[in-house]
Amino acid sequence: MSVFKNILLIFILFLYSCTSNDQEVTTNSQNEGSININLSQNKDMTKTEEASLTVQMVPDWCTEMPISKSSIYACGIGNSSNLNMSNSRALIDGKSKLASQINNEITSRMTDLLEDLGNYDEQVKQASERVIKSVSRETQIAGYQEVKSEFQNIGDKFQTYVLLEYPIDQANQLLFKQIKQDSILSNQEAIDSALEELEAEIKKKN
Repeated sequence: MSVFKNILLIFILFLYSCTSNDQEVTTNSQNEGSININLSQNKDMTKTEEASLTVQMVPDWCTEMPISKSSIYACGIGNSSNLNMSNSRALIDGKSKLASQINNEITSRMTDLLEDLGNYDEQVKQASERVIKSVSRETQIAGYQEVKSEFQNIGDKFQTYVLLEYPIDQANQLLFKQIKQDSILSNQEAIDSALEELEAEIKKKN
């Protein structure tokens, strides 16, 4: 009789052990399913949702950039599933925007200078365009400063923002140098007074 009780007890313990294992496996499966759902929700964010979130998350310093008489500012934005690539794209975007603003600044300055020259021919006009392109090209290489940067996780990608600054007087110095080196512009009769005015402005800002 005692042998029967022992066998019965062993059988009951075996059943209990199997039941516990089944419950543990079920619980683990439920937890894993929950994690997968959360991850898939992040990855399955629609383009519209990403765009909406991106607009909401833009830093204030990117939408309302500093205003200065001595510097030009631009905010670059980059997006990628790779953080380094996101940073690189933001820098490229910011430098492109800076180059556009600098080109406008130099073009405006050159237009004023040509007006000071009075009557000028096509040769002078072409020389001025050549100088503008040369200055714009040089400003894209170096001279900018990274003021602020920030990156965010949006969906399964990184969104990077960078605030770049470029001193206006540095662009004016390049313009001054290029005009002095240009054989056509430097030989114009009224160029000296125009260059003196530009040089005085550079020194004042420095």
